[in-house]
Parts: sequence; C-alpha cells; structure tokens
Amino acid sequence: MTGRLTSHYRFVDLSAASRWEGLVNSAQFADVIFRVGEPGELMYGHKAILVQASRVFRTLFGEAPPGQAIPIGDIEPATFRELLRYMYADRITVTLKNAVDVLYGARKYQLWTLTEICQNYLRLKLTEADVLNVFEANRRYELAWVNRICLGIICDNPIQAFDDECFWKLSGKSVELIALRQAMNCRPDQLLTAIKKWMKINRNAFEEGTRIINVAREQKDRTVMCKKMHNFAAGLYVDNNTRSSTKFILKIDSGKAISIYGVGICIKSKKSPAAIELDITVERTSNGKLTRPLIAPMKRTMTAQAADIHVVEVLFKKLAIGQGTSCSVQIQVTHQRGTTLYCYKGFEPEHPEVGLRFESSTGYPNPGRSCVAYVLYDDRKYFRGSV
Repeated sequence: MTGRLTSHYRFVDLSAASRWEGLVNSAQFADVIFRVGEPGELMYGHKAILVQASRVFRTLFGEAPPGQAIPIGDIEPATFRELLRYMYADRITVTLKNAVDVLYGARKYQLWTLTEICQNYLRLKLTEADVLNVFEANRRYELAWVNRICLGIICDNPIQAFDDECFWKLSGKSVELIALRQAMNCRPDQLLTAIKKWMKINRNAFEEGTRIINVAREQKDRTVMCKKMHNFAAGLYVDNNTRSSTKFILKIDSGKAISIYGVGICIKSKKSPAAIELDITVERTSNGKLTRPLIAPMKRTMTAQAADIHVVEVLFKKLAIGQGTSCSVQIQVTHQRGTTLYCYKGFEPEHPEVGLRFESSTGYPNPGRSCVAYVLYDDRKYFRGSV
C-alpha cells in the first residue's frame, strides 16, 4: 500500500505491559491451571512467564503432578489475580482492604519489590481509622511486620482504639496481643476496662477474656510510649479557708506538630490526709474556636497525704496540637474547706527548647498557679493517625 492511510485504518500500539496484562488468567496458550482459595476457583497461567517472575514457581511446577490443577488454598482469587498482574505486567492495585493479603502473597512467592511496595503503602496510608480492621485481617497470616506497625498505632492512642466499635469485633487473639504490649499510652485500669467491655459484648468469650485479663495484669512493668515534660516551677502551699474547690487551667500550645496524651496532677496536703475530687476536662481549640472531638470529662477521687508529694497520672485520647491550635486542661479540685494543698507557681517547662508553651491560671487571685506536675507529650511523628 502506498500513499496516505485512509481514515478507516486505526492502529493501536499497546505497550509491552498492556500486552502481557492481557494474558493474565487467560486460557489462551495457558499451560498450567491453579485451584485458588476456599471456593477452588480455576485460574490459568503460563509457566514461562511465572518462573521468570518467581523462583518459587520453578520449584512448584517441578513438583506438581502433570495435568492436575495446582491447589493454592491460602490465597483468595482476587488477591491471586493481583499477584498474577504484577508478575505478568509489573502492575498492582494495593488498597487497605487487600494490602495484608497481597503482602502475604508477595512474601510467599519471594516478590521482594512487591513486598516493599506493600509495606511502604501501609506505612503511609494506615491510620487509626483503619488500623483495627487491618490488624484483625492479619490473624489469617500473623505477619510479624504487620502486627508491629498496627500495634504501634493502636498503642500510641489506645483510648481512641478502645472507643472504636471495631475493637468490640476483634478476635480474642487480637485483644491478647494488645494486652501483652509493654508500652501503651493508657493506664492499666483503662486497658482492663476495655477488655471487660469486650467480654460483655462477646458473651461467648468469657473464659478467653478472663485469661486475657490475667495476662494483662501480669504485665507489671508496663510503661507509656510518650515523654514527660516536667514542671520546674517553685512549689508552695495554698490555704483554702473560704473555698471548697479550685479550678486550675493549663493552656498548652506549640509552634510545631506535637501530641498531648495526659497530665500528672500533684496531690499533697499540708497537715493531715484530705479527701479530694478531681474533675478534669480537656478541650482543643483551633484559631480560637472549639474543635471536635472533645475528651470526655474524667473524675477521680483520692486522698491527699501530708507526706511526700503524690502525682496522679491522667491519660486521655491523644490530642494533636500545632500552629494555630491549642489544648486546654481544666482541673477542678474539690476538697473540704480549710484544706491547705500544694501547688506550683505556674508551669515552667523542663525543656523549653522543645517548643511547648504553657499558660496557667486559676480564675482567682494569683492566676499563675498550677497543679500540673508534668505533661505527657510526644513531638515525634510516629504515625499519620490523630484524633
């Protein structure tokens, strides 16, 4: 043919990847059949392509009886199809719903670049909103790397996880793995309360839940993951002859992204033990406006001794603050009239260079006073998730 091509000729030049992708699960020229997943779906493959992608298939084809479908019982059809796409055409679709499944298949068939793709995806995309579902999905495979990254996110903000309805749907194994963690940003009683509520919702798991509670109680040296910013301000005793309660307010802000997890509240009387009540409210504001979610009010009752200073540690859901936002911790201290309590002359941070700024007040004269001995915080960016 000479001259210009007429308009009814149309040439489509597919890329090599597109041509190879057209052979994925195609019976055309296929020389191997797989029986995949629990439904036993038949899927087609081409040995010459697969052995070039994975040495595991070279061994598998050599051991498989000729003419019989090769069983792949530990991978579901949708996941195996994605693995074939990757091995044929170097293309893959990874989502939070299939990332653990694809990661398992990539490790099984020694597809190390795909393994790295899945891990990087989870590092970047996994948040508190998805982590419990991903963590539970890993019960099928128990990949240590997935457990590690999921438990890191859960235990960074466990009180948030305990309030998620997905927590009540976890298997006993998942709850036990959480209970075994040595570092977690909550008090032991908050963890035990969450496990007991899980037991109440999952009534058939009473025996398992009882065992998990015993496991949690055995973790004697449990610590928090976050850091403490101690108050280095001078202390003093405050007479309360005319009032039976005092409100201490500590406002915290920062010029960079920092998360607040709780406070340590100083409890001490001057002469004799005194029963007091703490009513703690935590709020976050953005550009002067209250934001959601708020931390639910917390109440604690204890006895202030006339001996060494006792610090009551209160942990709440992680609050992310930074430029344009601030955190306000209000502590209502109720006691008998005439009780002389110990407090600080404001809040002077232990490490000012971190960038946390504190402003304390009481609503009464001497506005700079504070009852906060330290603030639990973290300026390291552990994960994407935040409240």
